[in-house]
Amino acid sequence: MEKSMNQQKQKKSINEILPVELIQRILLRLPAKHLGRMRKDSTKAYVVHLEEVFNCDNYQVNEYGTHSPDSEKRISYSCMGHRSKRRKFKFPRDASLYGFGYDASREDYLVVVVWKDRNCQLLKCFSLRTNSWINLDAALPNPLGLIEWRRARGLFLNGSIHWLLSSILVFDLKKRSFSKISLPEQLIMHDPATIVTLEGCLALYSRDYVKGKTHIWVMKEYKVNSSWTLYVIPCLQFEPLCLSNGSDIIVLDPISVSRSFKFAKYNV
Repeated sequence: MEKSMNQQKQKKSINEILPVELIQRILLRLPAKHLGRMRKDSTKAYVVHLEEVFNCDNYQVNEYGTHSPDSEKRISYSCMGHRSKRRKFKFPRDASLYGFGYDASREDYLVVVVWKDRNCQLLKCFSLRTNSWINLDAALPNPLGLIEWRRARGLFLNGSIHWLLSSILVFDLKKRSFSKISLPEQLIMHDPATIVTLEGCLALYSRDYVKGKTHIWVMKEYKVNSSWTLYVIPCLQFEPLCLSNGSDIIVLDPISVSRSFKFAKYNV
């Protein structure tokens, strides 16, 4: 009898033992690497249609299968030098800029890495199609001051990788060349901005902690500086996910621990 009761206890899920709110608070305090170890199946992906979340009372999250983790591609960067010969190049710590994207003209996925070797700016590109590193002669736009040289991960959009510096640095994967996109003239970044995509448009957002607002800039027409459009949300912690109907912004609320949902829609 006692053995049977113990077996029943072992079959109970964590949701039956602890309140959901307490589980969420515990998970938020765990390091990401420990959370990764708890995943039962890393070959699954989940898709949420944000518009339907607000329009359907019985919305179901769609689940899709992905490739096995064993099939992930590992890339060696031993060919890269370092400004100091005393230690080896370590990625991404020693990379100034890096990004990943798809070159449709060559049907090739590319990893782009930019770093400094003493006073030289070096650029390498790894081709998954040829399984090799490529030396590129593309010249970085000048000036790129020391303030701009911080480790930054690129955003892939419209066949190019984008980095947010004092302007937006663009690397065209087809032309293998750099260009720049100017930031909005009225942009005032009290805190570091983040570059994202909203409905296929280049966008960036920053938080104004003085006024307690989030400023979201959306470039409605790609590479047209006059098309920068400002949206102001009277909240700080929201992260923009989707722009809908030109006036609705769907955001993620990372601190709504006690609620059953973490999405919100703000009508500008």
